[in-house]
Amino acid sequence: MRINEQLKQEIENRKKVEAKLRQSEERLELALRGADLGMWDWNVQTGEVRFNRRWVEMLGYEPDEIEPHVSAWKKLVHPDDMPRMEEVLKNHLEGRTPFYETEHRLLTRAGGWKWILVRGKVVHRDSDGRPVRTTGTHFDITERKKLESQLLHSQKMEAVGQLAGGVAHDFNNILSAIMSYGYLLRNKLRDDEQSRDNIDKILLLSDRAAHIIQGLLAFSRKQHFEFVPVKLNNTIRNIEKLLAKFIGEDVGLRTRLTNKEPAIIADKTQIEQIIMNLATNARDAMPEGGSFTIETEVVEIDENFIKTHGYGEPGIYALLSVTDKGTGMDEETKQKIFEPFFTTKEVGKGTGLGLSIIYGIVKQHNGYINVYSEPGKGATFRIYFPIIKAAAEKEKAKDLPDLSGKAEAILLAEDEPAVRDSIRKILEEFGYKVIDAEDGEDAVEKFAEHKDEIELLILDVVMPRKNGKETFEEIRKLKPGIKVLFTSGYTADIIQRRKILKEDVIFISKPILPNKFLAKIREVLEDERND
Repeated sequence: MRINEQLKQEIENRKKVEAKLRQSEERLELALRGADLGMWDWNVQTGEVRFNRRWVEMLGYEPDEIEPHVSAWKKLVHPDDMPRMEEVLKNHLEGRTPFYETEHRLLTRAGGWKWILVRGKVVHRDSDGRPVRTTGTHFDITERKKLESQLLHSQKMEAVGQLAGGVAHDFNNILSAIMSYGYLLRNKLRDDEQSRDNIDKILLLSDRAAHIIQGLLAFSRKQHFEFVPVKLNNTIRNIEKLLAKFIGEDVGLRTRLTNKEPAIIADKTQIEQIIMNLATNARDAMPEGGSFTIETEVVEIDENFIKTHGYGEPGIYALLSVTDKGTGMDEETKQKIFEPFFTTKEVGKGTGLGLSIIYGIVKQHNGYINVYSEPGKGATFRIYFPIIKAAAEKEKAKDLPDLSGKAEAILLAEDEPAVRDSIRKILEEFGYKVIDAEDGEDAVEKFAEHKDEIELLILDVVMPRKNGKETFEEIRKLKPGIKVLFTSGYTADIIQRRKILKEDVIFISKPILPNKFLAKIREVLEDERND
C-alpha cells in the first residue's frame, strides 16, 4: 500500500514537471515567434536535428518536408556559402570560439534564396570535451542584405559620379579648343573639298567625344537637363521608324502603348536616349535576330511594392518596359550592368557606358530602374517615371539669330591658353573686337583700360587669382550694367557647391560649340533686360 502511494506521488510529481516543461517550451516558442526566430537543436553525435515550426515556415516548407537530420540542413545551404559556414562551425565545435555565428543563404521551397543569420552554441560536451548537443536560432536577414546591397551600389555610383564630374572638366576644355580650331579651319578651306571632308570627320569625332562626356555627366547626375511636360507614348511614336531601321531587319520591333497617354516631367532628348541605348543593347544581344518590345502602362507604387523591391516612393508612375529575346544575363552580370565601362562585349564593340548613362538619366528624372533576366531567356528593363496630369508638350520654335557681330568689343577671360586662343579667333572671325585676359586679375586690369568700349564680358568661372564671380563683381563696380556670359568645363553642381555663381546668371558649358556659342552671344548682347 505504501509502495503504491509512493508510486502515485512520483507519477504526480512527474506530471507536474512535464507540465512545467511544456509551459516552458510554449513560452520559449512564443518568445521565438515574437522575435521571428527559427530554432534548431542538434545532436552532434547522431546527426539528429529538431527544428521548430518557425524555422521550417521561414523557408516556405511544411514540417514533414524537412528531414530531421543535419544532412537535410546542409543540402539547403548555398554552395558558395558552404565552405565559410563549415569553417565557422568547426571552429566552435572544437572549442576555438565561444559561440557559432554566420550569415548564409538557404534554399526556399519556391526555389529562391533567403539570407539567414545563424547563431548557436554547444550546450553539452562529454567528459572528453567532445560536443554532444548544440542549439541555436535562425533569423531572416534577406531585407537587410537587400538594403545593404542597394546602399553599397549607391555609394559606388556616387564615387564614380564624382570621378566623372572631375574628369569632365579637363576633357571639356580640350574638346572646346579642338572644336573651335576645327570650325575655324573648315571656314578657311571653302574651296578644298577633301580637306573640308577631313575636318568634318574631326568635328564629328569631337562631337562623339562630347557625347561620351555628357553620358558620364548623366550617369553622375551632374548634367543639366531641360525638364518639360512630355507625353511618353508620343516620344516613342516619334522615334519608332528610326528604331526599326536601327535594330535591323532581323529584329522585330513591337510596341504596346497604353491608351491612358501618361505624361511625365522629363527632358525629351534624354528619354529618347534611354530607348536608343536599350535598343543598342538589345540588338547586340540578338546577333541572330529576335524581337524587341516596348510597352507603356500606368502603375501604382504602394507600400507592398516598396517592401518587395526595397525602393520607391508611393504614387502613380508611368512604366516603360523594354524587352528583348537575347542571350540574357546571370545574377553576377546583373549586379554590374549599371557600372560605367562594364561590358560583356568584345574589345572594340562597346564602351560599357550605355546602361550606366541610362541609370544616370533615370535617377535625374526621380525614377527607378530594374532588370529581370536569366541566361538564355532575354531581358526586361522596367523604368518608372513619376506621372503628372496630362499637359501639352512644350514646343519651341525660334528663328536662329544672325551669328555675325557688329564690331562690339568683348573682354574674354580664360586661363587655358588653347581655349582662350581658339575662342578669340572665332570671335574675331565673326566680326567682334576681342580683348583677352589670362586670369581674373588680368581681366579687371584690362577692363579698367578699355571700360568705355567693352560691351560684353565672357568669363571662365574657375580661374587663378580671381574666379569669374569675383572678377565680375570688381568690374561691375567700374561699369554697372555690364553684360556677362559665364563659361566653364566644370559641372553645374560643382559650381553651385562652391557657390561661385548665382542661379540666375547666363551660363554656357564647355565644350563650346561655335554656332551655339555665337548665338548665345547675340542673345545676350541684344537682350534689353540686361541693359
